[in-house]
Amino acid sequence: MLYLSKPIGMGILITAYKGNLFDKSSNTYKDMVSTMTELNDKIAEILIELDIKTATDITGFGLLGHALEMAIASKKDLIIYTHKVPYFKEAKEFIEMGIIPEGDYNNLNFCKKYINFHSNLSEDELILLCDAQTSGGFLIAVPPEKKESFEKKAKEKKINISLIGEVKKVKNGCPTVKVFP
Repeated sequence: MLYLSKPIGMGILITAYKGNLFDKSSNTYKDMVSTMTELNDKIAEILIELDIKTATDITGFGLLGHALEMAIASKKDLIIYTHKVPYFKEAKEFIEMGIIPEGDYNNLNFCKKYINFHSNLSEDELILLCDAQTSGGFLIAVPPEKKESFEKKAKEKKINISLIGEVKKVKNGCPTVKVFP
């Protein structure tokens, strides 16, 4: 099972903030800062306690770039369902306005070479999935037999985890990431 521990869209929000599209008094700013200052120590403790070894933090390569690294390192396919990925709703609004960091385009152009995208996904959705994060969450592969314990411990520690996909054996050659609506 593939989990994400924080919403994505932070890079887009930071770009919008730098462009004075919202200020420190807004809920967007407060949510952004709250998420960035939330440490990953509690989720790391759970991973250690349950002996879960496959995880990575989401930073400059965005969710898809880091998922691709994880797929290659583990020699597995990762399946991501975009409708399950948590994100800041304002980030989607800013993407529609064209407020997109240049690095997100670079991440997307790289990912397009190696990741299988469903044809129904829009460019805006792909940009969001490639958004570089500041203090992003963890992308975690949890074995099915540890799913219940993982979810229980995350709830106990008040960590909002999201089940966003699954890990599969490679069927055709090289490990990859497959992205579906």
